[in-house]
Amino acid sequence: MAVDTNVFLDTLLGDNEFFNYSSRCLALASEVEGIIVCEPVYAKLMASAEGSGNIKKKVIDFLKSLGVMLSPSSKEALEVAGDAYSRYVIVRVDGVYVECSSCGERRNYMQQMWTDGEMETAHSL
Repeated sequence: MAVDTNVFLDTLLGDNEFFNYSSRCLALASEVEGIIVCEPVYAKLMASAEGSGNIKKKVIDFLKSLGVMLSPSSKEALEVAGDAYSRYVIVRVDGVYVECSSCGERRNYMQQMWTDGEMETAHSL
């Protein structure tokens, strides 16, 4: 069973509202089906333990104790995710903007980097 980051964090951080429910779900999933996580979930868990090797080791040990398996993404899945992220960045309201070091123009990051599928070289980052 695939499990999202929040379920692990509820249990690891002892969330007042969701600790009992999330820890029961993890225990049941571990016993019945086994638990898998994708790269982003694993990366977020490692990021949540940033700054202390001891905490990171506890997170890793916790995942091992549940028998969590890392399920790598295929190249095709990553390409689809990249396409979806590109669309997200372009349409989101606040956007991700960069300033051209040559002229100072502010441009949407994805518009800056890609035009019709080819690298735009008119401006430099």
